[in-house]
Amino acid sequence: MVSLHTFNIWSEVAEKIKVSEDTVLAHVPCHDNSDFCQGLNSEDYHTVVSYKNGQNTGKTENIGDEEFYERWIELNQLGSFNKLENESKLSEFKKGIVRGKKRSSVTIGVFPSEKDTSFQHFQIAAENLAGKYYVAYFINENSKPAITTYRFAEKQKRTDYSGKFDPATLMEFITKSSFPSIIDISHGFTTDILFHQKRQILILIGGESEPFSKLASRQDARKSYIFTKVDGENENVQKMKASLGIVDDKPTIVLLNKDRVHLISTSKPKCPDHLQKILQALSTAESTKVLSTKDPHPLRYLQVQKVNEVFGFEETIVLPDHTLFLDSNPFSSHPPIPQEGGTGGCPFMQGGGTGVVDSAHHSEL
Repeated sequence: MVSLHTFNIWSEVAEKIKVSEDTVLAHVPCHDNSDFCQGLNSEDYHTVVSYKNGQNTGKTENIGDEEFYERWIELNQLGSFNKLENESKLSEFKKGIVRGKKRSSVTIGVFPSEKDTSFQHFQIAAENLAGKYYVAYFINENSKPAITTYRFAEKQKRTDYSGKFDPATLMEFITKSSFPSIIDISHGFTTDILFHQKRQILILIGGESEPFSKLASRQDARKSYIFTKVDGENENVQKMKASLGIVDDKPTIVLLNKDRVHLISTSKPKCPDHLQKILQALSTAESTKVLSTKDPHPLRYLQVQKVNEVFGFEETIVLPDHTLFLDSNPFSSHPPIPQEGGTGGCPFMQGGGTGVVDSAHHSEL
């Protein structure tokens, strides 16, 4: 574990989560197990790894709250790729029911056989995303390969895959289709997914908007925009709003295109088609505000909000970072935490340091 904070969270999860008798939750203190830890680098120290019958079955470098680790443990217990044995199991999984509980999203692949190339590529994609999504498959000899994500709580209940059944696009489909149509970032977020991608970000702040929610339910719209919302007020939300140029408390839709900010009153769009036309017109219009790369990114303040929830409150200074305006590969490996010049256990606050140790002895971590 990277810090005392995350160790405490892991300990609390171990106390409350229900696991079978053949499952053990543990940690490795390297000061007592130097032989095991020989060859570890800084990235390995905030990795949680799962093993089954001596084989590595998954890992996560992300740091989250108790719910995050509980979900990750459950997903690893289920396995990355579950076979639905009969029509009854298929029907239950389609409804999002896993182990008697409703899940926000599940992805099912239907194939004529396990020897089918499409099946094998789907398996590769599912294994690469192990511990992140609920994925299963069903064999129907009379069916063509088909993959669908079901989301029971959304207006659009299902999303169908239409690619070439290669692992890369399958991973992208599972990732994007599993997201809620509107991501609630009121309490922050821990990943950089809202920064390093090509889609523009829409933020509904301080209210409801039927045109916004209906447009978010459209698959074609989500190809161009990421829909998010922020409810409630706190110091970091206020800092974010000030950075975006919002000067009052009226419900607002923010269109964030890298460094360009457009503000839309929620009373302006009359329907989802009207909102879409407004957004298209704004793509060539003068922006309300242009963000400076010399100032902290507005959404960074929401990341501070989440970090404080996970690690406890700290006085945090948010620094500028021009790289947040650049696109990157969402499936690239997790960046290592520097070994020198860091500021405690919080990876959000780490900085400096260039030391790297060969991790060949512990590639599974």
